[in-house]
Amino acid sequence: GLAGELGLTQLAPVQHHHAHIAAVMAEHGVTEPVIGVAYDGTGHGADGHIWGGEILACDLTGFRRLAHLRYAPLPGGDAAARAPWRTVLGLLALEPHGAASFQAAFEGVAAGERAMVERQLAAGFNTPLASSMGRLFDAAAAVLGVRRVNRYEGQAAMELEALAGSRPGRELQGRVVRDGTEGWELDLVPPLIELGERRAGGEPVAQLAADFHATVVAATADLVERAVGASGIRTVALGGGVFQNARLLAGLVARLADGGLTMLLPRLLGPNDGAVSYGQAAVAAARSRG
Repeated sequence: GLAGELGLTQLAPVQHHHAHIAAVMAEHGVTEPVIGVAYDGTGHGADGHIWGGEILACDLTGFRRLAHLRYAPLPGGDAAARAPWRTVLGLLALEPHGAASFQAAFEGVAAGERAMVERQLAAGFNTPLASSMGRLFDAAAAVLGVRRVNRYEGQAAMELEALAGSRPGRELQGRVVRDGTEGWELDLVPPLIELGERRAGGEPVAQLAADFHATVVAATADLVERAVGASGIRTVALGGGVFQNARLLAGLVARLADGGLTMLLPRLLGPNDGAVSYGQAAVAAARSRG
Protein backbone atom coordinates (compact mmCIF):
# COMPACT_ATOMS: atom_id res chain seq x y z
CA GLY A 1 0.00 0.00 0.00
CA LEU A 2 0.88 3.71 0.09
CA ALA A 3 2.56 3.47 3.50
CA GLY A 4 4.95 0.81 2.20
CA GLU A 5 5.73 2.86 -0.91
CA LEU A 6 6.60 5.83 1.32
CA GLY A 7 9.19 3.64 3.08
CA LEU A 8 7.47 3.65 6.48
CA THR A 9 8.78 0.75 8.52
CA GLN A 10 6.22 0.30 11.31
CA LEU A 11 3.26 -0.97 9.32
CA ALA A 12 0.08 -2.47 10.77
CA PRO A 13 -1.93 -4.09 7.97
CA VAL A 14 -5.69 -3.85 8.56
CA GLN A 15 -8.23 -5.66 6.38
CA HIS A 16 -10.42 -3.22 4.43
CA HIS A 17 -13.83 -4.38 5.69
CA HIS A 18 -12.63 -4.71 9.28
CA ALA A 19 -11.52 -1.07 8.95
CA HIS A 20 -14.99 -0.03 7.73
CA ILE A 21 -16.57 -1.51 10.86
CA ALA A 22 -13.79 -0.26 13.16
CA ALA A 23 -14.44 3.29 11.91
CA VAL A 24 -18.09 3.04 12.99
CA MET A 25 -17.10 1.51 16.35
CA ALA A 26 -14.53 4.23 16.98
CA GLU A 27 -17.00 6.99 16.09
CA HIS A 28 -19.37 5.63 18.74
CA GLY A 29 -16.61 4.91 21.30
CA VAL A 30 -17.44 1.18 21.30
CA THR A 31 -14.65 -1.29 22.10
CA GLU A 32 -16.63 -4.46 22.88
CA PRO A 33 -17.33 -6.92 20.05
CA VAL A 34 -19.94 -6.16 17.36
CA ILE A 35 -21.46 -7.90 14.38
CA GLY A 36 -20.26 -5.81 11.43
CA VAL A 37 -22.13 -5.66 8.12
CA ALA A 38 -19.60 -4.38 5.56
CA TYR A 39 -21.20 -3.84 2.14
CA ASP A 40 -19.21 -2.04 -0.56
CA GLY A 41 -17.81 -2.37 -4.06
CA THR A 42 -14.47 -4.07 -3.57
CA GLY A 43 -11.71 -4.53 -1.01
CA HIS A 44 -8.96 -7.13 -0.69
CA GLY A 45 -10.17 -10.10 1.32
CA ALA A 46 -8.18 -12.18 3.79
CA ASP A 47 -8.50 -15.25 1.51
CA GLY A 48 -7.00 -13.58 -1.58
CA HIS A 49 -10.38 -12.91 -3.22
CA ILE A 50 -12.25 -9.60 -3.49
CA TRP A 51 -14.72 -8.98 -0.66
CA GLY A 52 -17.65 -6.58 -0.49
CA GLY A 53 -20.61 -8.44 1.02
CA GLU A 54 -19.36 -9.40 4.48
CA ILE A 55 -20.80 -10.17 7.92
CA LEU A 56 -18.01 -10.08 10.52
CA ALA A 57 -17.77 -10.63 14.26
CA CYS A 58 -15.13 -8.14 15.31
CA ASP A 59 -13.62 -5.91 17.94
CA LEU A 60 -11.00 -3.25 17.36
CA THR A 61 -8.12 -5.75 17.27
CA GLY A 62 -9.41 -8.47 14.96
CA PHE A 63 -12.34 -10.14 13.21
CA ARG A 64 -13.94 -13.42 12.22
CA ARG A 65 -15.92 -13.71 9.00
CA LEU A 66 -19.32 -15.25 9.77
CA ALA A 67 -21.11 -14.86 6.43
CA HIS A 68 -20.62 -13.47 2.94
CA LEU A 69 -22.21 -13.10 -0.46
CA ARG A 70 -21.58 -15.96 -2.92
CA TYR A 71 -18.39 -15.48 -4.92
CA ALA A 72 -18.81 -14.66 -8.61
CA PRO A 73 -16.14 -14.05 -11.24
CA LEU A 74 -15.69 -10.34 -12.00
CA PRO A 75 -14.47 -10.05 -15.60
CA GLY A 76 -11.90 -7.29 -15.94
CA GLY A 77 -11.91 -6.51 -12.21
CA ASP A 78 -12.29 -2.71 -11.98
CA ALA A 79 -13.68 -2.63 -15.54
CA ALA A 80 -16.81 -4.37 -14.18
CA ALA A 81 -17.48 -1.39 -11.89
CA ARG A 82 -17.67 0.80 -15.00
CA ALA A 83 -19.66 -1.71 -17.06
CA PRO A 84 -22.26 -3.58 -14.96
CA TRP A 85 -23.13 -5.84 -17.90
CA ARG A 86 -19.72 -7.46 -17.32
CA THR A 87 -20.76 -8.32 -13.76
CA VAL A 88 -23.94 -9.90 -15.15
CA LEU A 89 -21.82 -12.08 -17.51
CA GLY A 90 -19.88 -13.22 -14.43
CA LEU A 91 -23.17 -14.24 -12.75
CA LEU A 92 -24.19 -16.09 -15.93
CA ALA A 93 -20.98 -18.11 -15.70
CA LEU A 94 -22.37 -19.43 -12.38
CA GLU A 95 -25.99 -19.82 -13.54
CA PRO A 96 -26.12 -20.24 -17.36
CA HIS A 97 -29.87 -21.01 -17.19
CA GLY A 98 -30.40 -17.31 -16.32
CA ALA A 99 -29.51 -16.20 -19.87
CA ALA A 100 -33.06 -15.37 -21.00
CA SER A 101 -33.79 -13.47 -17.75
CA PHE A 102 -30.63 -11.38 -18.09
CA GLN A 103 -31.09 -10.29 -21.74
CA ALA A 104 -31.84 -6.64 -20.90
CA ALA A 105 -28.33 -6.26 -19.42
CA PHE A 106 -26.76 -6.68 -22.86
CA GLU A 107 -28.94 -4.39 -25.00
CA GLY A 108 -26.63 -2.02 -26.87
CA VAL A 109 -23.48 -4.00 -25.94
CA ALA A 110 -21.42 -4.80 -29.04
CA ALA A 111 -21.49 -8.54 -29.84
CA GLY A 112 -17.70 -8.60 -30.26
CA GLU A 113 -17.12 -7.00 -26.88
CA ARG A 114 -19.46 -9.44 -25.16
CA ALA A 115 -17.79 -12.40 -26.91
CA MET A 116 -14.37 -11.17 -25.78
CA VAL A 117 -15.51 -11.03 -22.13
CA GLU A 118 -17.09 -14.49 -22.44
CA ARG A 119 -13.73 -15.83 -23.69
CA GLN A 120 -12.03 -14.10 -20.76
CA LEU A 121 -14.41 -15.87 -18.35
CA ALA A 122 -13.92 -19.25 -20.05
CA ALA A 123 -10.13 -18.88 -19.79
CA GLY A 124 -10.24 -17.52 -16.22
CA PHE A 125 -8.11 -14.57 -17.35
CA ASN A 126 -8.34 -11.43 -15.16
CA THR A 127 -11.59 -12.63 -13.58
CA PRO A 128 -11.05 -12.37 -9.80
CA LEU A 129 -13.71 -13.90 -7.57
CA ALA A 130 -15.74 -11.29 -5.71
CA SER A 131 -18.36 -11.41 -2.94
CA SER A 132 -19.38 -7.82 -3.65
CA MET A 133 -22.78 -6.35 -2.72
CA GLY A 134 -21.91 -3.15 -4.64
CA ARG A 135 -21.42 -5.14 -7.84
CA LEU A 136 -24.66 -7.06 -7.18
CA PHE A 137 -26.59 -3.76 -7.06
CA ASP A 138 -24.94 -2.82 -10.38
CA ALA A 139 -25.95 -6.18 -11.82
CA ALA A 140 -29.55 -5.73 -10.67
CA ALA A 141 -29.69 -2.32 -12.38
CA ALA A 142 -28.40 -3.88 -15.61
CA VAL A 143 -30.74 -6.89 -15.46
CA LEU A 144 -33.72 -4.54 -14.98
CA GLY A 145 -32.57 -2.42 -17.93
CA VAL A 146 -31.93 0.64 -15.75
CA ARG A 147 -28.24 1.08 -16.63
CA ARG A 148 -25.59 -1.06 -18.35
CA VAL A 149 -22.62 1.34 -18.14
CA ASN A 150 -21.70 3.68 -15.25
CA ARG A 151 -20.58 7.20 -16.12
CA TYR A 152 -19.58 7.77 -12.48
CA GLU A 153 -19.07 5.52 -9.46
CA GLY A 154 -22.28 4.01 -8.10
CA GLN A 155 -24.51 5.53 -10.80
CA ALA A 156 -26.43 2.31 -11.58
CA ALA A 157 -27.11 1.58 -7.90
CA MET A 158 -28.26 5.17 -7.24
CA GLU A 159 -30.66 5.08 -10.19
CA LEU A 160 -32.02 1.72 -8.98
CA GLU A 161 -32.63 3.18 -5.50
CA ALA A 162 -34.32 6.28 -6.95
CA LEU A 163 -36.57 4.09 -9.06
CA ALA A 164 -37.61 1.97 -6.05
CA GLY A 165 -38.46 5.14 -4.13
CA SER A 166 -40.55 4.34 -1.07
CA ARG A 167 -42.92 1.84 -2.71
CA PRO A 168 -43.36 -1.39 -0.72
CA GLY A 169 -41.33 -4.31 -2.02
CA ARG A 170 -41.91 -8.06 -1.95
CA GLU A 171 -39.13 -10.18 -0.43
CA LEU A 172 -37.82 -12.93 -2.70
CA GLN A 173 -35.97 -15.90 -1.27
CA GLY A 174 -32.17 -15.98 -1.46
CA ARG A 175 -30.27 -19.24 -0.88
CA VAL A 176 -28.20 -19.60 2.29
CA VAL A 177 -25.74 -22.50 2.60
CA ARG A 178 -22.82 -23.31 4.90
CA ASP A 179 -19.67 -21.83 3.36
CA GLY A 180 -17.35 -24.74 4.18
CA THR A 181 -15.69 -22.97 7.12
CA GLU A 182 -17.72 -21.85 10.12
CA GLY A 183 -20.06 -19.45 8.41
CA TRP A 184 -22.75 -18.99 5.78
CA GLU A 185 -22.87 -18.00 2.12
CA LEU A 186 -25.78 -15.99 0.70
CA ASP A 187 -26.72 -16.46 -2.96
CA LEU A 188 -28.94 -13.72 -4.42
CA VAL A 189 -28.59 -14.83 -8.05
CA PRO A 190 -31.87 -16.86 -8.00
CA PRO A 191 -33.97 -13.82 -6.98
CA LEU A 192 -32.17 -11.76 -9.65
CA ILE A 193 -33.13 -14.35 -12.29
CA GLU A 194 -36.76 -14.15 -11.12
CA LEU A 195 -36.72 -10.33 -11.30
CA GLY A 196 -35.29 -10.47 -14.84
CA GLU A 197 -38.02 -12.92 -15.87
CA ARG A 198 -40.70 -10.62 -14.48
CA ARG A 199 -39.21 -7.63 -16.31
CA ALA A 200 -39.25 -9.60 -19.58
CA GLY A 201 -42.92 -10.32 -18.81
CA GLY A 202 -43.66 -6.60 -18.70
CA GLU A 203 -43.86 -5.90 -14.96
CA PRO A 204 -43.09 -2.28 -13.93
CA VAL A 205 -39.37 -1.84 -13.35
CA ALA A 206 -39.93 0.45 -10.34
CA GLN A 207 -41.78 -2.37 -8.54
CA LEU A 208 -39.01 -4.84 -9.39
CA ALA A 209 -36.41 -2.37 -8.03
CA ALA A 210 -38.41 -2.14 -4.78
CA ASP A 211 -38.56 -5.95 -4.60
CA PHE A 212 -34.78 -6.16 -5.05
CA HIS A 213 -34.21 -3.76 -2.12
CA ALA A 214 -36.68 -5.66 0.07
CA THR A 215 -34.93 -8.93 -0.81
CA VAL A 216 -31.47 -7.61 0.16
CA VAL A 217 -32.84 -6.23 3.47
CA ALA A 218 -34.54 -9.52 4.37
CA ALA A 219 -31.55 -11.69 3.40
CA THR A 220 -29.10 -9.46 5.29
CA ALA A 221 -31.31 -9.45 8.40
CA ASP A 222 -31.41 -13.26 8.22
CA LEU A 223 -27.60 -13.47 8.08
CA VAL A 224 -27.22 -11.02 10.96
CA GLU A 225 -29.67 -13.01 13.08
CA ARG A 226 -27.66 -16.19 12.35
CA ALA A 227 -24.44 -14.36 13.30
CA VAL A 228 -26.02 -13.09 16.53
CA GLY A 229 -27.14 -16.62 17.37
CA ALA A 230 -23.67 -18.05 16.67
CA SER A 231 -21.75 -15.37 18.57
CA GLY A 232 -24.08 -14.03 21.27
CA ILE A 233 -23.12 -10.48 20.18
CA ARG A 234 -26.16 -8.16 20.13
CA THR A 235 -24.64 -4.91 18.78
CA VAL A 236 -24.60 -4.46 15.00
CA ALA A 237 -22.45 -1.92 13.10
CA LEU A 238 -23.11 -1.05 9.44
CA GLY A 239 -20.33 0.24 7.16
CA GLY A 240 -19.25 0.42 3.52
CA GLY A 241 -20.34 2.53 0.58
CA VAL A 242 -23.45 0.48 -0.25
CA PHE A 243 -24.99 1.97 2.92
CA GLN A 244 -25.15 5.34 1.16
CA ASN A 245 -28.38 3.72 -0.08
CA ALA A 246 -30.91 5.30 2.31
CA ARG A 247 -33.64 2.77 1.57
CA LEU A 248 -31.36 -0.19 2.33
CA LEU A 249 -30.01 1.43 5.50
CA ALA A 250 -33.43 2.42 6.89
CA GLY A 251 -34.98 -0.94 6.02
CA LEU A 252 -32.22 -2.93 7.70
CA VAL A 253 -32.14 -0.71 10.80
CA ALA A 254 -35.93 -1.05 11.23
CA ARG A 255 -35.77 -4.82 10.78
CA LEU A 256 -32.89 -5.40 13.21
CA ALA A 257 -33.96 -2.86 15.84
CA ASP A 258 -37.33 -4.68 15.93
CA GLY A 259 -35.35 -7.74 17.02
CA GLY A 260 -33.95 -5.84 20.00
CA LEU A 261 -30.44 -5.37 18.57
CA THR A 262 -28.39 -2.21 19.19
CA MET A 263 -27.50 -0.48 15.91
CA LEU A 264 -24.34 1.57 15.25
CA LEU A 265 -24.48 3.68 12.07
CA PRO A 266 -21.80 5.74 10.32
CA ARG A 267 -22.66 9.43 10.79
CA LEU A 268 -19.65 11.75 11.06
CA LEU A 269 -17.51 10.21 8.32
CA GLY A 270 -20.21 8.53 6.26
CA PRO A 271 -20.12 4.85 5.27
CA ASN A 272 -17.81 4.90 2.26
CA ASP A 273 -14.04 4.58 1.79
CA GLY A 274 -13.31 8.01 3.29
CA ALA A 275 -13.74 6.33 6.68
CA VAL A 276 -11.31 3.45 6.06
CA SER A 277 -8.11 5.23 7.14
CA TYR A 278 -9.81 6.30 10.40
CA GLY A 279 -10.81 2.68 11.00
CA GLN A 280 -7.27 1.50 10.25
CA ALA A 281 -5.89 4.01 12.76
CA ALA A 282 -8.40 2.86 15.40
CA VAL A 283 -7.36 -0.78 14.88
CA ALA A 284 -3.63 0.06 14.99
CA ALA A 285 -4.12 2.05 18.21
CA ALA A 286 -6.12 -0.76 19.86
CA ARG A 287 -3.47 -3.33 18.89
CA SER A 288 -0.64 -1.21 20.28
CA ARG A 289 -2.55 -0.77 23.56
CA GLY A 290 -3.36 -4.50 23.66
